[in-house]
Parts: sequence; structure tokens; C-alpha cells
Amino acid sequence: MPYFEKNDLKMFYEDIGTGAPVIFMHGSFSRGIIAFASQIQKFQFSFRGIYPDLRGHGRTEAASMNWTTPLLAEDIIDLLDHLGIEQAHIIGHSMGADAAMYCAFHHPDRVKTMTSISSGGCPNADVKAYLEKYCPENIDCVKYCDFIEFLKADFEPAHRGNWEDFLRETIKIGEKYPDFSDEELQRITAPFLLIYGSDDILIKIEEIERLRRNIPNFTEVKIEGAKHFPHVTGNNAEEVNDILFEFLKKHL
Repeated sequence: MPYFEKNDLKMFYEDIGTGAPVIFMHGSFSRGIIAFASQIQKFQFSFRGIYPDLRGHGRTEAASMNWTTPLLAEDIIDLLDHLGIEQAHIIGHSMGADAAMYCAFHHPDRVKTMTSISSGGCPNADVKAYLEKYCPENIDCVKYCDFIEFLKADFEPAHRGNWEDFLRETIKIGEKYPDFSDEELQRITAPFLLIYGSDDILIKIEEIERLRRNIPNFTEVKIEGAKHFPHVTGNNAEEVNDILFEFLKKHL
């Protein structure tokens, strides 16, 4: 099992396939190969897929339970350095897409293309409400017992048994980031693909319009009938994979 170590961080990642490198950045409450299990088989014969567990998540260990979305982005740039990758395609889902946008903004020379799945690039009231139901003080331990057991088992290296603080930190970050001005969005120069579901209540039309208005090289694809996880098996994974492939092949 490969790890990348720097200062206070010991990051777990999977490195699967050959070809142009693609970094897959998972969303909140998930891990790399779990979040993108539906992409691994499709991508491995054409691309080198790298699936990290982001700071605070899964098997990745850090001295502190505190993190920010920009810090997640810097970890990915450090991982690219560790792997000797000069430039990569980055695909992120939800929180992972937020962090990917910081990679594209702060390190434009390292990002070949930028794909956001289900993130409009700014916090909103529905995201806050969605996250707050997982707050340890609010969570329905009966309804979400399987989710809690998953966090206890699969995230233990990250939270070291304190899954409650992990949830609090995730909620705090999700309510604050990303925080881009229009001028900052205009400085994201990598080809940018937004994939979103027509029935996703966590992404707003005005957010999409703002990205469309400001990002110079912007493309969007709406998946009819999809919600917040269009890339997952049982939802619209095959359609999303075809869209991703076409976009990446266009920008090799």
C-alpha cells in the first residue's frame, strides 16, 4: 500500500493504470477508491489513475485533525512532486472538486484539465443544512448507524478513534469553502468541465451561471435525473465515464 509522507502528513493513495496521469479527488465522508470505484476499470487501460485519501479521511494520517480546502489542494501538488508528475488532469467530486479548483487557481501550470462533479464552487444554505444533519450533536445514530460504523472502521487512521471531531471539521470546512471572487475564477485557465445532475439540490443554477460567466475555458454537462453522485454505479456512471473520456482525450 503506497504512502506519501511530508512533515505531519502520511497520505495513502492508490496508483492504478498507465497513461496520462489523472488525480481523482473524493468528496466528504469518502475515500479515493471508494468514491471512484466506478471509474477504476474504465480508466486503468488508458490513464494512470491516482486515488488519494485526502487529509482527514480514510487511511491518511496527520498530526492535526484540522485542515482547510486550500490545504487539501497543496497536499495534492506535493503528491504530484513526490510522484514526479509535472502536470495532471484533476477530477474532483463535491469537496474534492472544491479542492481541485484551488489546485487550478494556485498552480495553473500543474493542472492539465479540471473537472468538477457536483460542485458549483461556493457554499450555499442547502450544503450547510445537508452537512449539519451529520453533526455529532444532531446525528440520528439509529438512522445513520451504518454510516457511523463505516467512519469508525475505514477512517480510524485519520481520526484515531475520534470520529465526532472528524465530522465537526468536515462540516466546518464545507460551510466555508470554496471562497473565490469573480476575479479569482477568471484566473482559472485550465479547460474546465462541470458535470452536474439536474436533480442535485446542493448545486444552484446561479452558481453554474457564475462559473460560466467567469471561467475562460468552461464546459458544462447536465445529467438529466441525476442527483449529487452521478458518477456512481447504479446512478449514471457509464454516461459520466463517457463524458470524462471524451473531455480528457480532447486535451491530451
